[in-house]
Amino acid sequence: MQSRLPLALIGLALALPLAHAADPEHIAKPAVQVGTTWRMRVADGMTKLPISEIRYRVAAVTDTEVQLVDEANEVIAVLDAGHYAIKRHGDIAFEPPLQRLRFPLAPGDRWETSYQYVSPQCGPMKATLAFRAMAWEDVSVPAGRFRALRLESEGMMRSGCGTNRQAHKLWAMADLPVPIRQESTFYGGPRITRFEVQELLDLSRP
Repeated sequence: MQSRLPLALIGLALALPLAHAADPEHIAKPAVQVGTTWRMRVADGMTKLPISEIRYRVAAVTDTEVQLVDEANEVIAVLDAGHYAIKRHGDIAFEPPLQRLRFPLAPGDRWETSYQYVSPQCGPMKATLAFRAMAWEDVSVPAGRFRALRLESEGMMRSGCGTNRQAHKLWAMADLPVPIRQESTFYGGPRITRFEVQELLDLSRP
């Protein structure tokens, strides 16, 4: 009996999830460097067909905001400098900024955000989202396999097109100001009207 005990203990140790021991307690606010570039692929989550591919480059960092430009050096997104909430993306301006991340960020954290913007299809839009940081997971994207913190959110969108539900999942890494993967589901009543997936294609730091 005594000779079997060490083997049993070894087997038990090998069965334990070792990755969790290395997970940080929280994600501190990542530093943003001018010149950092990354590409995101946007695809239809149901058909898996590509919709678009977006390249971002950090062009400027100030005390109040971070400017992201595209390949033509045009500003395509502006983030605030506090939590990298989205102030503007393309032609859509969010008021107040859309806060997808909040630093420091740890499993179990919860927050709510309300914002407004003008939709080209439906006019003035008012939206709310309730976020919860869930757990660390291994996630695979075209850029590679990473350890990331999964967040989930749900909320409502109200506009001239009606009141509908939205739900999101996103995965955040410890040293990036943007999620490496995001799944966004939009509903019209009980029916899914749009399901989009964004994934990190590549990343380059100066």
